[in-house]
Amino acid sequence: MSRKILVCTRGKKCPRKGSCEIYDLVKDNAGPDTTVVGSKCLGMCKHGPSVVVMPGKLKFKKVSKSEAKTIAAGEYSTSGKPASSGKPASSDKKKKKKKSKKSKKKKD
Repeated sequence: MSRKILVCTRGKKCPRKGSCEIYDLVKDNAGPDTTVVGSKCLGMCKHGPSVVVMPGKLKFKKVSKSEAKTIAAGEYSTSGKPASSGKPASSDKKKKKKKSKKSKKKKD
């Protein structure tokens, strides 16, 4: 089964946090059945460098050099955690409370 790995290399924050080096490590350590692509923002700017593995859209945040090699080798759980890391995956979404809009009555 072929995989596609997206590494944010053209966002605003990830390149400043070393995503281009992460891209190079993933590219160098990926198997022949894996395509590695530098992408635009993946929507995890606060948690960069960020990586997404397809299929399954597994998201990895704050990827280190050692984790990049692990991800490239395919050694991660289906929850989006590298086998060597205890970091929660970015799929742990925070619930946002919706603010109710109160209609204002006009005074005559």
